[in-house]
Amino acid sequence: MIKKLKFESVNIGSSNYNRVKKLYYEAFPKHERFPLWFLLLRSRKKGIDFFAIFDKNIFIGFCYLVTKKDLTYVLYLAIDKAKRGEGYGSHSLNAIRSFKEKNRIFLDIESPMKSSDNYKQRLKRKKFYFKNGYELAEFKIIEMGETFEILSYGVKKVKKAEYFNILKSFFSPFFTPFLKYFVKFV
Repeated sequence: MIKKLKFESVNIGSSNYNRVKKLYYEAFPKHERFPLWFLLLRSRKKGIDFFAIFDKNIFIGFCYLVTKKDLTYVLYLAIDKAKRGEGYGSHSLNAIRSFKEKNRIFLDIESPMKSSDNYKQRLKRKKFYFKNGYELAEFKIIEMGETFEILSYGVKKVKKAEYFNILKSFFSPFFTPFLKYFVKFV
């Protein structure tokens, strides 16, 4: 059954802010989180969407999208722990694809390496995205010592230059020259 999900903008004064904040800190390790104030500030910029996701009036998660031209980067997608396993992750991905129907969509996941503490979780996440039509891009990245696989959805896969350009559009012009020191292509 396809669920009709509702997306509401997140800002510091919104009623969904505290739920999103709590889930953000629970779902992502510290080294993968930008400061929340930075995400909120950047979400005011054209092409950046920060949404709480609801099924009717029930909070199920949030997503953070960065769009440039025909490309949308799912920087964050998290489903509330109490709602996982109910199909909301797949429904959220479908809703994002509908919302950005003319765009190629991509995201990154921690590379499932057997030496990882959460190897099974990483492998499960990768299988989830494959089940939802995502495919490996032709490159990986290393960010802060962690290897990430790039997964894309759409006819044409995302390329390194496109990935780098969308990161540049997300960060302020001040930070852009330093990106090459933080993101390495593999």
